[in-house]
Amino acid sequence: MTGKKTPIVCACGCNAVTCGDEFIQGHDSFVFDAIIRHVGGISNLRKIVERITGAPIVVQR
Repeated sequence: MTGKKTPIVCACGCNAVTCGDEFIQGHDSFVFDAIIRHVGGISNLRKIVERITGAPIVVQR
């Protein structure tokens, strides 16, 4: 096995091809920002995730 990754289409929706990773470098932040805007902010995202998972998100400082 060579360890070579298979190129795939970037998961952000830009249709560019990656070198085998899920996203082209930096494109994951485009998706994250879009999700935050879609749900109305980080606090809302936290509530949604906690409700779906049934567990609190623990913030470590």
